[in-house]
Amino acid sequence: MAVFSTAFTNKGRALMAKVQTGAQLNFTRIALGDGTLSGGQQSSSFNALISQKYSVPISRLKTLTDGRASVGASFNNSAVTTAFTWREIGLFAMDLTEGEILYCYGNAGGTADVIAPGGTNPREIIMGLEIVIGNASNVTANINTSLVFVTTQELNDHRIAAVLDHPDGSVTDAKIGSRTVTDSTAPVATGTLLAHLNGLAYQIKAITGEGGWRTAASTTLKAIKTMLDAATSAATAGALLLRDAAGRAKVAAPVAGDDIARKDTVDNAVSSAISTHTGASDPHSQYAPKVSPALTGTPTAPTAAAGNNTTQIATTAFVEAVRVNLANSDALKAPLASPALTGTPTAPTPAAGTNSTQIANTAFVQAAIAALINAAPGALDTLDELAQAMGDDPNFAATITNALALKAPLASPALTGTPTAPTAASGTSTAQLATTAFIQSAIAERTNQDLRTTASPTFAAATIGGLNVKSEIDSLKSSVSSGKDAIASAIADMSGRTTSGSDTFANLATRIRQIPKSASASDILIGQTSYTVSTLKFRPEFVFVRASWVSGDYNYEYHYHGAGATGWEGLTRTVTQISMYKPGGTLQSVSATTQVYGAPHISVTNTGFQISSVPNPGSIVSLTWVAWDQNFGSDWTAL
Repeated sequence: MAVFSTAFTNKGRALMAKVQTGAQLNFTRIALGDGTLSGGQQSSSFNALISQKYSVPISRLKTLTDGRASVGASFNNSAVTTAFTWREIGLFAMDLTEGEILYCYGNAGGTADVIAPGGTNPREIIMGLEIVIGNASNVTANINTSLVFVTTQELNDHRIAAVLDHPDGSVTDAKIGSRTVTDSTAPVATGTLLAHLNGLAYQIKAITGEGGWRTAASTTLKAIKTMLDAATSAATAGALLLRDAAGRAKVAAPVAGDDIARKDTVDNAVSSAISTHTGASDPHSQYAPKVSPALTGTPTAPTAAAGNNTTQIATTAFVEAVRVNLANSDALKAPLASPALTGTPTAPTPAAGTNSTQIANTAFVQAAIAALINAAPGALDTLDELAQAMGDDPNFAATITNALALKAPLASPALTGTPTAPTAASGTSTAQLATTAFIQSAIAERTNQDLRTTASPTFAAATIGGLNVKSEIDSLKSSVSSGKDAIASAIADMSGRTTSGSDTFANLATRIRQIPKSASASDILIGQTSYTVSTLKFRPEFVFVRASWVSGDYNYEYHYHGAGATGWEGLTRTVTQISMYKPGGTLQSVSATTQVYGAPHISVTNTGFQISSVPNPGSIVSLTWVAWDQNFGSDWTAL
């Protein structure tokens, strides 16, 4: 069986675009052919089949859902005289601008069928194309009705359709068949034709009032209408009574007892009865008078509702009910004298500050307590807590007054005796009181840390430039008036640094720390491999050591400096080339140098330093050292 893959042609696609904007889509015919697509040939550019053999009229058109339509045709091979291979199929449509165009084209390729001549092998081919029409609302086709036939699918769709489509009136009684109508089922809004017929029969039966809907009625609607039309408001015999525009109707004068009474008849009877009644001397002898009736027997009256307070007669039942209520109510009341109340009695809350015999409820008491406490903290909101806070002292005010009399005022207190205060930490510089202990400690610390007068335990007082540091300082203490100038002068002499009396004590202290400590060879034990200084009172930042051996005309110089250095740097020099080093090892005024490794090593502590691994201790002639608390800086000069 041939399988066609159909697609729009260019002109078909253009027509489709026009259709989406409202143009009409009219299919004209279907063409069959035996053309073969060559390699790379594009069917979209076709305007006709490659090799058309037959043109077939359209026999059916049906618009489907999803923007599709089904176009069908039938082809009979009775007109075929020469067999051909059915490869091509094309659907043509009418374009109002282009004329008839090839709308879509399909080629079965290798699945094509061979259509043999009719002759003794007649064949009917039913074709159907499902094509895209988009949202086109006006789709038509040139249908040849003589070729219209029904497919099996269409027949089945018609048979099971919810609504019969027979506009030609072909649904006859014979097709509907015989049905039995009953009048026992009330009408329904939705149902079958028979259900609606049953409902009509039910209504007919109800309207006629007969036993069945097919039973003849005793009268007709026409007869009833005639009676209604003859109705009148006049007193006419044999006619229905009809009220006039004012709502009145007339009847004949009553004769029998069950006749309708007319107004004039009633008025006359009432007027006569009233005249007779009012003319009698005692028309109501069986009744008591309204004024001061003297009732006898056991007169009764309606019992008034409970709580009634009007002029209505109170029966014994009403009075008894009131009595019972009063008794029950009295039983629930407390006596005025010494009442024993139960439950949760309430009373109006007196105004704040009330001081009378009025009952005080809990709200009044709580308010009074709250006013007394006045938002006091939880630990002082009871009398017991207040008493404990005052030491249970009944004379608390006098006790406090007497205690305060023994206190000094905050402003300019005149203290007596031996007042004491906490001693501030060393170095404190605030408004805190300074005790004698704090002052003595500060003086001692300034003397020990700034003057640096403590000497090594193995040599005499330090002497620099022929001056004894301790002696000079002691002599300065005796001249207070010019002490600052004298201290500055002494520091300048001992350190070689420019210092004046106008310097602050902090600057002078810095200069004092820069005065070197030193010792001579006579102060050490010649021949020892180690040497210790532990009484400097500070951690050295720089140490200079000079040692001389018997081994020749050479003098070995070593120095230690801070900034993280942990050992010695050694140089050999002639006796005339003794030099000083800045921190970091920069040499001053020396040309040629020779590094010496394996020289003595040094380690520093908070109170001094230690020289270890001294080479050839037995041949040492002299060993001299100088230590500083701070680096001199960049203005050192060679010694």
